[in-house]
Amino acid sequence: MSAATASNQAAAAARTRGAIDRSVFQTVVALNDADSAEFAAQMVGTYLAQADSTLRDMDAALRDRDAGRLALLAGALQDTSGSMGAARVAAACAELRAAAERDADCGAAHTRLRAEYAAAKTWLARYIETGVVPED
Repeated sequence: MSAATASNQAAAAARTRGAIDRSVFQTVVALNDADSAEFAAQMVGTYLAQADSTLRDMDAALRDRDAGRLALLAGALQDTSGSMGAARVAAACAELRAAAERDADCGAAHTRLRAEYAAAKTWLARYIETGVVPED
């Protein structure tokens, strides 16, 4: 990821009032057909399952002090989170990835990522339950 991409994601995170950037998430919702919110809900469910798995793998990489794997996993989650509108999660991933690439202490960045993801997961789960884009 380039420095410009990281800077753009940090700027998007700063503009995002809530857990999810609604303008980006609307592109996901736009993939639904006129009669159903099912497709977007399936995409969100897939993202959440993948993110949960990636976070478990990150926990193991952090525990094993495997900075290379942690950086790789953070980059992957950063990309998918950005596409889902989880700008704060993507920014936290960028922070964690940068720390791992410097072989610095990743504990604080990992904690921030977990907190940002918890907020995003709650918001996205509400969307899955209702089929309606939640208010912030």
